Amino acid sequence: MYDDILPMFRDIGAEPMHYRRGALTVYESDAAFEADQDEWALKRELGVRWHALKPRHVRELEPALAPVFRHGVYLEDWSHIGDPRRLVTLLREHVCVLGGEFVTGVARAIEAPASVVFADGASVRQTHRGGGGRVVRVAGGIDRRSRAAGERARLQRDAAKAGDRAVARGDLRGAQVRRDAARHRLAHRRRDGIPGLDAPANYRRREALLALGQRFLPGVDETDAVNWMGNRPTTPDSLPVIGASPRVASVIYAFGHGHLGLMQCATTAVLIADVLAQSPRVPLTPYSIARFESGS
Repeated sequence: MYDDILPMFRDIGAEPMHYRRGALTVYESDAAFEADQDEWALKRELGVRWHALKPRHVRELEPALAPVFRHGVYLEDWSHIGDPRRLVTLLREHVCVLGGEFVTGVARAIEAPASVVFADGASVRQTHRGGGGRVVRVAGGIDRRSRAAGERARLQRDAAKAGDRAVARGDLRGAQVRRDAARHRLAHRRRDGIPGLDAPANYRRREALLALGQRFLPGVDETDAVNWMGNRPTTPDSLPVIGASPRVASVIYAFGHGHLGLMQCATTAVLIADVLAQSPRVPLTPYSIARFESGS
């Protein structure tokens, strides 16, 4: 992923908000640590770089943690973006510099050869300047009311809930991400605040997260804490939809990345460029929208 996404960060000026400081996974018990060994071994086989930590090394890496953890695992290549909203702004600005134009509206249909029809009846025709014909790339979000033109696949893009509680604390050091493995909770630094959507949200899980944070990070300050909730576009099998439509040649899909959209966006763009150039470097059949057709 880094081979694709790092050049994108450089192009749009997002390098200062990209933190490559690793991640710390912590365990309170020997049993919990041993239970995860098969998973860690598999990750190492797949090229994930990590090393185990003794309790004193965990405290050295993150002194703010409570002294309750018996084991730690440090992932060397983990990174995160401190201001995702600013990143999106930079991407939009870069697209405009390259000659792109943003047209807002709710897309309701795609008509051949490459015209997008909006809910208000307006339409936009996509023109590909490279001589390869007109193409529409569909990168849909969480609105399941949107329809993919010409497809009969029964695809439900669910809006999976994602939430967090932002608290004011500025003395965390060491690894930028801290994960309590047994409870599947993460804590990391953010530079921005993410506003909640209008969709109903149940914040009891966030209250539980805060309680854990207060236990594992003694003295955490919840003054002016902010709850937020967002929606993630997911597919039934948790794989994104990437590649050309099997029914409408001018439609190319790139959506459904769930909570991995930022991580996978640049690589997805590379794969879509391959589709446009008709020179795919990897088979895209597992990601085809055709897998959702009735009987497939």
